[in-house]
Amino acid sequence: MNLRKKFGRYWRHEIVYLALIVVYIYANWEILSELPPTVLDTVIIEIVPVYFTVEGVLIGLSPQIKTKWLRDAVAVLGITSMLLAIRTLIVATYQHLQLNQSSVTGTTTSFILTSLLFLLFVELYAFAILIPVREKREPKPKKESPGAPRIGDLDQ
Repeated sequence: MNLRKKFGRYWRHEIVYLALIVVYIYANWEILSELPPTVLDTVIIEIVPVYFTVEGVLIGLSPQIKTKWLRDAVAVLGITSMLLAIRTLIVATYQHLQLNQSSVTGTTTSFILTSLLFLLFVELYAFAILIPVREKREPKPKKESPGAPRIGDLDQ
């Protein structure tokens, strides 16, 4: 069966793109769930800068989102995600360089939370860009019938 025929009028290429992004995020979730209890700080130090680079670019492109509430949600989630990524990078770098620790469970937990927030941010951004959301429509003014009295006329 052809999916286009099966879903008929609901078929849109944006939905396929969004599904691909969801599959990608699921694959990354599987990688994160298989991590050992402690991840080396050197690994965290190499991966986290990629996160906040992508987050910074997506936040910079957020004015392209036309729907205000989605644009605001992307900005808030993106800034929160970026701040957590920077915190994780600072802690991992400090532990590695200053304390000569190679791995700590707390830093690994922070790395996993940073990764999950990054994936959630990318998914929200994809949703905001790909799925059209209708703005509230202003109600049409009612037409007055020619013989009906108007409210202002009743006061006289």
